[in-house]
Amino acid sequence: FLNSEGGLALDRGGSPALSAHHRISRAEGRGGAGDGGRRRWMSSTRTTAAAAPPIFGKAIPDRNFADKTLGQTISSGASGLADATTDRDREDCPICKKYSIGPCGDLFKQWLKCADDNPGKDARTGEDLHLSKCESFALPLARCLEDHDDYYSSEPVLSEEGTVDSNGRELRRAWSGLVDDLEHPKENRRTLSFPDDIKPEMQVRLRTMEGMAAFAPANEKGEELILAYIKDQDGELLGAGSSEDVRTTGGVMRFGVRDESREVTACALYGGEDGSPIYAKTQTLPRRGKEEGKK
Repeated sequence: FLNSEGGLALDRGGSPALSAHHRISRAEGRGGAGDGGRRRWMSSTRTTAAAAPPIFGKAIPDRNFADKTLGQTISSGASGLADATTDRDREDCPICKKYSIGPCGDLFKQWLKCADDNPGKDARTGEDLHLSKCESFALPLARCLEDHDDYYSSEPVLSEEGTVDSNGRELRRAWSGLVDDLEHPKENRRTLSFPDDIKPEMQVRLRTMEGMAAFAPANEKGEELILAYIKDQDGELLGAGSSEDVRTTGGVMRFGVRDESREVTACALYGGEDGSPIYAKTQTLPRRGKEEGKK
């Protein structure tokens, strides 16, 4: 997920949520970050822990795509999914699950609690408060992660299927039906390449079989994002979300990758008017064991 500086610099100023996910991944590679690097990593980790981007969003748009209201929200009443609370976000956060166990688990949970207890910025310096308030937890945690790099590098990141079980399958089915309707010939929608200024950033990490995509909130005409989704070369839906689902993560969406996936295509609908095109961008996945690449 990383560029040479340890974080992904997106067009349009970058996405804090996506950069956070990338920087925590850097902790798995280390590379002489130093205490300053550790502090930045701890800062970005808190962002990821607070709100993990969804794989399949819970707010599903109405089938009348020109109507920007939500058609259904799969929540606790019908499917057992809880409302979007901090506790639920923790449950849906693979990074939190990964680092809350093992030899550094207690340190991570202590640091995370301290970070939650110290939100906001210092009025004088503008620095995130938890960087100074939680340093006594952050530095031991960073050292522990360095000492136990092999353990955390070998731990798989939990998938959406593993965290939400049957509810994840329900969301997948609901989104698959919506995408089938959207792409049906009767909709009379063309599929076009994304214009350069709203082309999504996509990163795939084969070791965890997971990817991230960042979508612009509006297109070149100022039309708002209605929904976005990721599928592979077989048409298998890997992730999907409405603008409501990704709003709190800066337009960032997670998606899973299958063993059979050779290509992933990011798609988005803006505006929703009859005949509005579906924008698409395809990325070829590297062969297993090779570094990620793009086309």
